[in-house]
Amino acid sequence: MFIKLLKGYPPRYATSDIFDVRNRGNELYNVLQILKRISQLTFAQLRLVKIIKSSIAALVLNLEG
Repeated sequence: MFIKLLKGYPPRYATSDIFDVRNRGNELYNVLQILKRISQLTFAQLRLVKIIKSSIAALVLNLEG
C-alpha cells in the first residue's frame, strides 16, 4: 500500500490500492508501472542534483578566477 498526498487546499492524503498475493487478479502490470514511475522520479532528482552541483562548481570557479 502506498500513501500519497493529493494536491489542493487543504492538502489531503489518500491510499493506493492494496496489492495482495492472495488476490487472483493480474496486478503485476500495475505494480510494475508504479515501480517504474518511482524509478523515473528518483533518477530525475539525481540528474537535478548533478546539474545543481555542476552549476555551483562553475560559479565558484568564476568567482575565484
